[in-house]
Amino acid sequence: GSISQPQEGCLKNVEINPEEYNNTNEDYLTIENAIIIEDCLFIITESTESCHPGNIILFDVGSIAFSNPPKRFIRIVDKTENPCAENTISGFAYDIKSLRVDGSNEVEFELNGWDEPLIYKY
Repeated sequence: GSISQPQEGCLKNVEINPEEYNNTNEDYLTIENAIIIEDCLFIITESTESCHPGNIILFDVGSIAFSNPPKRFIRIVDKTENPCAENTISGFAYDIKSLRVDGSNEVEFELNGWDEPLIYKY
C-alpha cells in the first residue's frame, strides 16, 4: 500500500491504555509499512474489517523506557464491531504529539508487529 496524507489530517485516536495494549484477544493487524512524517505516524496494514478509520486505535502501554532516546511501546488494534466487506481502509495516520516525552526532543516507538525503529523528533 502507498502512504498518502488523509484529507482530514492526522487522526486523534491515540490512547494511553495499558489494559487495551495488553489485550491479546484483539484482532492482530499485519503491518506492511510504518513511517513518521512531522507529527504523524502513518501505518499501512494488510487488511482490516473497518470502513471507518476511527475504529483502528493506536494504544500506548503507558510506561516509558528511559533509554536514549526514550522508548514508548505502541500497537494498533482493530476495534470494529460491525465488519464491512467493501471500501475497507488499510492506511492510517495518527497524531502522535500526545506521546512526546518531557525533557527529550525525540522518542523511539516500538510498534507491535513492526521490526524497524520509529524515531519521532520534535
